[in-house]
Amino acid sequence: MVISTGIARRTVFLAWTITLLTLGIFVAVLIPEQKRDLRVELESKAKGVAVALQGEVAEAAISEDYSSVVEHAMEVLRGDNAVDFLVITKNDGLSVVVDRKGWRMVPKIDHYWYPASRTPSSELGFVPMFNRRVFHYAVPFD
Repeated sequence: MVISTGIARRTVFLAWTITLLTLGIFVAVLIPEQKRDLRVELESKAKGVAVALQGEVAEAAISEDYSSVVEHAMEVLRGDNAVDFLVITKNDGLSVVVDRKGWRMVPKIDHYWYPASRTPSSELGFVPMFNRRVFHYAVPFD
């Protein structure tokens, strides 16, 4: 009788080990893949928003009337709950910040909003102005 109990314990232990090992491998492979897919999805959405705003930004850059940019940005925020805020920054530091609470002009915004190079960039990280972790996508207007 003692022999069969030892075999049963070993079998149960082996079954649990195989199950947990399989689950661990599955999670180790699945989570990075889901992160990559989420990042691609967020980047695609951000590119769409940037393209949609470029016409309004071009007009505002010429006329220095930001009302159409603000209106369009508010429309984007109302239409998509995944977008929390939009920041449009000129080279001189003047920025239009549009979020769910409203909009405001910031005369000198910090250097966080200036990309190091004039190429599109994206990162998932902490944004000091909004005091939380978000997906930040920056694209220069040419």
